[in-house]
Amino acid sequence: MDNNKKFVLLAGFTNGETIELLKIYKANNKLPKAIFASLTETAMNWKVSDWLDELSKEDNYYQKK
Repeated sequence: MDNNKKFVLLAGFTNGETIELLKIYKANNKLPKAIFASLTETAMNWKVSDWLDELSKEDNYYQKK
């Protein structure tokens, strides 16, 4: 995992709250680029380090496309 990547892991937010949070975050150009993820049933029992590794792999995949 790239240690310079920033992650925001969300749990307990409604879909509307998540969308609003993303709008506010993206509108503030002083904040760093970050990978956002919401807790899913699949990730519920993962270690945070495993979750971050998986998110980093997905980000790398989509950056190359």
